[in-house]
Amino acid sequence: MFERQVRGQVVVPGDPDYDAARQVFYRQFQFFPEIIVYCECYSDVRNCLAFASAHDLKPVCRSGGHSSAGFSINNSMVIDLSRINSVWVDRVTRRAIVGAGTSFHRLNAVLSDFGLHVPGGGCDDVCVGGYMQGGGYGFTSHEFGMNCDNVVQFEMMLWNGGIVIADETTNSDLYWCVRGGMGSNFGVLLSITYQLHEVGDMYGFGLSWDAADAPAALVMLQQDYIVGPALEKLGYQCAVMMADNQPRFYMRGLYNGDAQSCAAVIKPLRDLPGTHFDIQMTGRYVELNHRLLDEPVPIPSAPDYVFEEKQSGYIDKMLDATDWKVMFDFMATCPNPWNDIGMEPYGGAIARGDDPNSFIHRKVYMNLFLEVFWFRQEDYQKNIDWLDDFMALMSPFMNGQSYQNYPRPGIKDAPNAYWADYLGTLAQVKGKYNPFDWFANPQHIQPHEIDPPWTPPPKGPKFPDKPIVYSQPPEP
Repeated sequence: MFERQVRGQVVVPGDPDYDAARQVFYRQFQFFPEIIVYCECYSDVRNCLAFASAHDLKPVCRSGGHSSAGFSINNSMVIDLSRINSVWVDRVTRRAIVGAGTSFHRLNAVLSDFGLHVPGGGCDDVCVGGYMQGGGYGFTSHEFGMNCDNVVQFEMMLWNGGIVIADETTNSDLYWCVRGGMGSNFGVLLSITYQLHEVGDMYGFGLSWDAADAPAALVMLQQDYIVGPALEKLGYQCAVMMADNQPRFYMRGLYNGDAQSCAAVIKPLRDLPGTHFDIQMTGRYVELNHRLLDEPVPIPSAPDYVFEEKQSGYIDKMLDATDWKVMFDFMATCPNPWNDIGMEPYGGAIARGDDPNSFIHRKVYMNLFLEVFWFRQEDYQKNIDWLDDFMALMSPFMNGQSYQNYPRPGIKDAPNAYWADYLGTLAQVKGKYNPFDWFANPQHIQPHEIDPPWTPPPKGPKFPDKPIVYSQPPEP
């Protein structure tokens, strides 16, 4: 029996744990897999792939289950990696080998004990596997880059059960593609080796403005707080939410330094008319990362039991106060008290380098996204329409691309939105490592035929035609 071939847990319909096992973070995605396997070692993953092949199943990989489009669950087979969650830290080299199913709650706690850090998200139960493959933005990305920029090596199991190690010199094409290429495209990610950064206490703060004063604050942020080496120790995220039935603009910042140094950096913002100083704190990243998005008001403010959909777009133009006012006027029409507009400023380390990996969204000002929430089914359509109206309203300021870690079901021409000029290279490399498109991802990269050789568009990087190097070859 298959259950005897794996060390982990096999869950099928009818089992007591089945309903809990099939749930993912976004509750609107209700699927009923034929089998869910909680893998505890690499051989479990290999046995899953063999079982899927023998029974004509289409497996999907799940680390934390946070895909906003429900791509970590289907009606066929789920390979759950949440129990492959070891963290091994080398103090001397400042590197960590991290299992693909490791949550940031676990990783941040371990790294904090060593005074080390890698950029991570604001949600503790997001896991590194999916997060890294989609890029991975966090408070410290302005100083240290996207999460995928800090990866020096990874292990991946391919569709045939063989294991490869990828880095700058070995399987370098796969190394480039996976870091930004989205999960369930190239193989099953097993482990990630991160280059870490030494950090100590940080300073966290929160500012806010009402709708009348917020456009001027956004103009200053876009003009003066995205580009410039003096600002790289400052990372921040912003949100527009409803407060007392009116839109309010929130800025939450994290400074890798002391309060006095940060005060000098943010003084122009504090001097703006209508600025409210909401919160300040000093502590370790592991503490501040959570508190900044939870105090004095949670961001987002929606309760846990609601449903959610989101879409993102990249602002690549400088907006004036009139442009930003249009956004706040739209927010005033919000159909419920929970919907929010999120902003993730780029620049800094994110914008450095040419084609470092397949995360293409580098030369932009920010990722702008809208999250809509609903509880009753009768409220679904008006919120979805409101989301579509917002994207249409802001599209003149956007470059047509979208953040692949915030996928939306049914988005038009998703692969081009996620990878743009890199799509040709990604398709060619996928044809080498996953020629049969073996994993389930509705917004997948279509593998290109590699015989005869195919040349990607001139804007995409080219890699030499080398054979796959296996650390553990597939079984005959």
